[in-house]
Amino acid sequence: KIKVIYNGIRPQLFDSNIDREAKRRELGLNSSDKVIGIIARLESVKDHAMLLRAFKRAIEQVSQAKLLIVGDGKLRTELEGLAQSLGIKGNVKFLGVRRDIAELLKVFDVFVLSSLSEATSVTLLEAMAAGVPIVATNVGGNPEIVLEGETGLLAPRGDDKAMADALIKLLSNTDKAREMGLAGKARV
Repeated sequence: KIKVIYNGIRPQLFDSNIDREAKRRELGLNSSDKVIGIIARLESVKDHAMLLRAFKRAIEQVSQAKLLIVGDGKLRTELEGLAQSLGIKGNVKFLGVRRDIAELLKVFDVFVLSSLSEATSVTLLEAMAAGVPIVATNVGGNPEIVLEGETGLLAPRGDDKAMADALIKLLSNTDKAREMGLAGKARV
């Protein structure tokens, strides 16, 4: 008799009550901002470049959107340059390595993961434990974690238009996003 446990997290660590507005102010965000967040090392496999292109499309329809990029890596300078050249630098914050992940997740309206390849993503599990709806690429273990239309939305890898559409859908429908966040929390 075998049971597979893909990856483990302690969900109670992500079920904290924080002063969301105070945390937003600490990050330089307004209460009206729609916050998209990614937690991933800045490496090519995470495809932050595609995410930045998708985000550019998304803010054309949801102008108050902000993108928080948590993590660091060898592509940071290149990605900061891409944000600048796309004209979205004012809406993107590179936060580097952080130790307050549980608090940051409570600030996100949508968690995004733009990977080209993925196993069983711990950050997806953590975001779901925090009750955050997901937009992720349909690769590797992501569709085993994120149930399409139930706990989040999946986009083909490398498809910035599809990812932008999914982000816009969740940012524009807060009731549906909240339902997905709650479903993800229950699933974890």
